[in-house]
Amino acid sequence: MAWDTVCNEIRTYYEQTSTYEGLLENLREQLEQRYYRFVNPGNKIVYTFVERYMGNNEQAQKDFDEINFTDEHIKNEYYKRLLQIGQ
Repeated sequence: MAWDTVCNEIRTYYEQTSTYEGLLENLREQLEQRYYRFVNPGNKIVYTFVERYMGNNEQAQKDFDEINFTDEHIKNEYYKRLLQIGQ
């Protein structure tokens, strides 16, 4: 019984995130909830990288600029990797 419930949840999640659009929508929903923003602040970085991969370069740049990094060096390293996407 428990396995059936878990299996259905896994299947639902897989179906929702099997495309980049679905993945972005799932991340967007999580980013709208304070709990998920607190528990996994890296979701905003993932969201930005997926946006860039999909070709939404301007929006990805804007979203990246809004991320608060604790260290400028880390921010620069992420930015270098972001710019490598889609080249």
